[in-house]
Amino acid sequence: MPITDPELAQEMRHWRAVKAGSISAAKKTPAEHNAAMAKAREGIRSALAREIDPNGTLAATDPDELSRQVRLLRRARLADASLKGVKARAERRQRTQVGAA
Repeated sequence: MPITDPELAQEMRHWRAVKAGSISAAKKTPAEHNAAMAKAREGIRSALAREIDPNGTLAATDPDELSRQVRLLRRARLADASLKGVKARAERRQRTQVGAA
């Protein structure tokens, strides 16, 4: 059940951030957090765009295609990271089962 009271939601985020040791995150409002995350997302997007199109030719000729390729590369990277995590957890689980037997 989502929390609808913005003050309560902000307070919960604050205490969660304090517990996690992130005092700077605890002081941010939702709007500040969203703005900071937008900057981070744009940084990642521009880095991926530079990787795909280092000369900037695709950005100049077909920005929609560049955007599509950036989306696909980001999705592929996230899927790759997820797969690595799954494999690592399976390997760790197998090691602990072999050690316990």
